[in-house]
This record gives sequence, structure tokens and C-alpha cells, in this order.
Amino acid sequence: MNVARVLVVLAVAILSGAAGATRVYAVDRPVNSNSLVRAASVSRQFTAYARDPLLSSVVCVFAERVRQGWLRCLNLQSDWRDPIVIVVRERWPAELNAPAVEVDTVRFDVSLSYRILCLTPPQLDETQLRRALVQTLCAEWSNRTQPISRGQPFITTPLPPWLVEGLAQSVGKRTDWLAAVTRRSVDAGHSARASDVLGTAALPTNAAECELFQANALLFTGSLLARQDGAQKLLRFLSELAAQKSMTGAFWTVYRDEFPEPVALEKWWAVQLAYNMGVQPAQNLTGAETIRQLDELLRIVVRRADGSVNEVNLAGQPPEFLLRETGQVWLKVALEDRIQRLEALRAHAHPRYRTVIGRYIEAERCWLAQKLDCSHTAFDHADKERRVADQQMLEIAVVLDHAERAYAAENFDATLRDQFRTLDQFDQFEQQRRAPISDYLDQFDR
Repeated sequence: MNVARVLVVLAVAILSGAAGATRVYAVDRPVNSNSLVRAASVSRQFTAYARDPLLSSVVCVFAERVRQGWLRCLNLQSDWRDPIVIVVRERWPAELNAPAVEVDTVRFDVSLSYRILCLTPPQLDETQLRRALVQTLCAEWSNRTQPISRGQPFITTPLPPWLVEGLAQSVGKRTDWLAAVTRRSVDAGHSARASDVLGTAALPTNAAECELFQANALLFTGSLLARQDGAQKLLRFLSELAAQKSMTGAFWTVYRDEFPEPVALEKWWAVQLAYNMGVQPAQNLTGAETIRQLDELLRIVVRRADGSVNEVNLAGQPPEFLLRETGQVWLKVALEDRIQRLEALRAHAHPRYRTVIGRYIEAERCWLAQKLDCSHTAFDHADKERRVADQQMLEIAVVLDHAERAYAAENFDATLRDQFRTLDQFDQFEQQRRAPISDYLDQFDR
């Protein structure tokens, strides 16, 4: 069957479904779709149908933007297996009380496709469509590994609301507003527990409760992504969801090593809430502020049994110190707490220092596991990467300061002539001006 015929059959299947809960069903009832105009997205994963040809094209563009944001969040390549069809049409008389946007999984023999049905009126809502797109993208990725057998029922992956909402809000760039919602709830003494976020089975219908859940879901998902190998673990969580069909079981299968007990998860969540009170997650910290907070976290005040107090900078300590202090109760507690705080800092740090902070986290995890050689080596690597980052940030600052002074002059051409008497001098300045910034920006193109 060629591609055009597949799309026609798929469109017929889409339009034949009545409104209802998310489900998997086979299609055997054709319906005329000539009144809807078809448009395909750039990646070809999305096909949109609407009466207005402009609307179907706009929906495809919007879907591709959401997909690109979703791929960035999870560090995925731009590939797909199963198509997603979006249908925007007017309500039928029997659908007056149906949801404005619903998601279905459509099964064709041993293959799957996904439908997002948008009913009007009311006008198509961007937030609801984004949520539906994220839900179908997660379902499509997780269902790829599940076998589909002829004559056997297929159960699609159950997706927890916190994951769908968290990724949808991240893609939607609403982090500044939702972060303020979380802070207000903490200030008012109504902060949710991690178990409350994980245990929510459906999006709250109350507007205020829904907003608070979206804010907590955004912080929860973002904090998990900020952990070491955060994107890979969320993808593993999606795979476990597909295999186990249990949200709770899949979560603890993936994160049991990081949170041995539920109390460890709650402590980690409390740290994320506390950090969220002091920073604006929509904005990265400056390089200087990142370093200040990092230096502060790397220092520990040691209180000995004899009452003496000693401030210790863990970075750069000799192996003898690591050996002497490993196994001390005070150190274990201090490291567990600071690893969580370092992960929170990495989520909001200046991009150039995120790898550096990750190195320090690796070093302290090794120390906590009493792998002293690994810990000392990791500290050395972290210190070296930090020196490189510091030098690069200094070079960028010097160049920008120089450019700012030059552009501030009333006559820029005259300023250049005064500063560069020969063409060779000007070329040298150009190379100096571009190199540090280019080196910094190149890392984002990898």
C-alpha cells in the first residue's frame, strides 16, 4: 500500500471514531472526508485536517515546534515510527459535552497511529493541543518497543499526568509564571509532597488546583531532567511504563537506586522547592553567580565530637583526607544533602558551568560510595574543566567590554582608525574578538 493510500485510509479511520476516552481500536467503518483540507508537516509525522486550509497548515507548524521542543528536552534524535493525525472539525450534535481535545490510539493490523481530535466551538486552544501533542509523542516513543500481534489486544502506554504536564509546560516556555505559583503555594504552607505529584491520576478540574499541579509537575519533571543522565532515565521510565503498564512500578524501577526510600524522595523534593524559592527557573544564573553558589556548596563546616569547628573545601582535598573522612556519619549526611543541592544548581546554572557541576556531582557520588580513587580523579577533572570555563568566560567578558566601548563611540569608524593603524592589527583584533565567543557558541551546535 503506497503512502497516499495509507494517509487516505488513516483519515477515514480518524473521522469514523466517536468522542470518548483514550483507547485503542480497529477501524472498519469509512466516512467521507472530502470536506476537510489536508496538510503534512515537515517531518511527515503529523498530518492535519481542517476545513480552513490555512488552519491545517498552521496546526502542522505548531506541532513541529512542539516536537522540536520535546526532542530537546529528552535529548532525542529527530526520528519516528508511527504517524500522528490531527483533525479539527465542528462538533456533531451528539458531541456537545465531549472534550475539546481528545487523544486516541488507532491500530491497523500490526501497526499503530495516533489521533488528536479537536472539536469546535470553542476555538482551538493552544495549551490543550500542546498537551495532547506531548502525550502522543511520549506514547509513540514508548510503544515502539512493544510487540503487536495479530488477534491479540494491545494496551497502549499509560502516561502519568505529571510527566505530560511537566514536558508540555517546558515546551510551552511557561516556566516563569508557573514557578511563581509554586513559590506562592510554599509561602502559604500548601506545598505538595512528591507522593502527591506522583499519585495524581488525572488533571484537576478546579482551575486553581490545576494551575498548582502544572507548576509542581513542571518543577518535578525539570528537576528529574537536571539529575545525572536525567533525560536517559526519563526515557527509561517511558520504556518501563510501556512494559509494566504501572506508573508507580515503573517509577521505582528506574529511580530506586537514587531514592532508596520514599523519605529520600521527599527530602529531594523539599530541596527542589526550597531552591525554587530563591531563583527564577526561567532564567539561567550568570557565570559569576553560578561560581559563587558552587563555591558555597563545596564548603562544609565540620563539627567534631570535641566541639571544634573546621570549614573544609571538598574540592582539591588530598587522598589522605578522603580516606580519613570516608565512612564518617557527618560526611555521609552532608554529601547526600549537597549532591541534591548541586543538582538543583545545575538545573539553573550558567550553561557553560553545567558540565563542571556535573563533574563535582560525580566526584561526590564516588566519595559517598567509598570509591576514593574515582572520587579524587573526578575532583581533578572538575577543577580542570572549571579553570577552562573560567578562562573562556573571562575572554568573552574582555571582548564584549572592548566591543561595548567601541560601539559606544560617536564615530565608530574613526575609533577603529585610531586603534588599528594597519590592516594586520585590525585582522588580529577580529580574530581575538570572534574566537572566544565562537568557541562558546559552538558547544550548542553539537
